[in-house]
Amino acid sequence: MKFKQLGNKEKIEYIWDYYKIHIIGTIVGLIFVFSMLNTLVFNREKDIGLSVVVRGQLGYYNELEVQDVTEKIQNIIEMDTSKYRVLIEDLPVSGVSDPTFVMAYESKFMAKASSDEIDLMVVSKDYIPTIIQSDIVTDLSGLVDFKNEDVIQKDGKVVGLNLKYFKELSRLIKLDIGGCEDYFVFIYAGSKNMDNTKMLFSRDLVNKD
Repeated sequence: MKFKQLGNKEKIEYIWDYYKIHIIGTIVGLIFVFSMLNTLVFNREKDIGLSVVVRGQLGYYNELEVQDVTEKIQNIIEMDTSKYRVLIEDLPVSGVSDPTFVMAYESKFMAKASSDEIDLMVVSKDYIPTIIQSDIVTDLSGLVDFKNEDVIQKDGKVVGLNLKYFKELSRLIKLDIGGCEDYFVFIYAGSKNMDNTKMLFSRDLVNKD
């Protein structure tokens, strides 16, 4: 029997029997294309306008405050949230018992540092010597004017400031465990968002008196 002589139901069955692989392949292909368009065009992930990395004791990072701090930072630096986003990440350097996680955190930090994907670093006292020796910090002259015990210096220049003087950033550390006095804030030397970084650094400062 010729194709033209078949009924509608039979035609559908005939087409499915002989071309189902092609049909399935086409459907899968269309789903893939629409998925890519949705990701890259319609719902493209926003570029990072400011990246903050916390390096300290495991468990001190205050995850409950992160979302609100992120929104506050966006307002402080007047970020266009339709195009950009603030990224805050915790990469502990102490208190991690599993060597696998230690390597994972360190590898991620090194990867971000090597590609200049860090703007601000919130660092515990124990990790400060490593930061200083790595030569990845920025001179803060003109941005801060604080007492010696509240700053970290390198070659006579101020490169770090105690976290307790920052209104929003200080909320990233749990006060009931150790408080923010044991943490310092540094601007990463290779920051790709230096204007936003310096703006946050200066505008988030609270009265030092």
